[in-house]
Amino acid sequence: YRVFEGLSSPGAAMAVASCLFVWPAAAPIMALAVAPLMISRWAYPDLGQIYASGTLPRWHLALPVCAALIVGPAQTLMGFFALYIVTAPMVDAVLIRRAQA
Repeated sequence: YRVFEGLSSPGAAMAVASCLFVWPAAAPIMALAVAPLMISRWAYPDLGQIYASGTLPRWHLALPVCAALIVGPAQTLMGFFALYIVTAPMVDAVLIRRAQA
């Protein structure tokens, strides 16, 4: 399996935890935002399986390390988890547009 149906619990927890480091006042808002995504039917990629299978090259994992050195570890975590959270809705929107065209 290379996807989760709905946002995985660890992904949601890490998004809220990373938000606590960068912007503590927004953590409850983040928790309310990710809760419905956990029960959604959107397909979120299982990055562990994807990298373990060799589908994506492992050098991609250097990107967060470089970003953490430039921007900071807390901001990098929050940015990458925010990007992960919006991945499935964005892909779904693109696929719906293609199907309608």
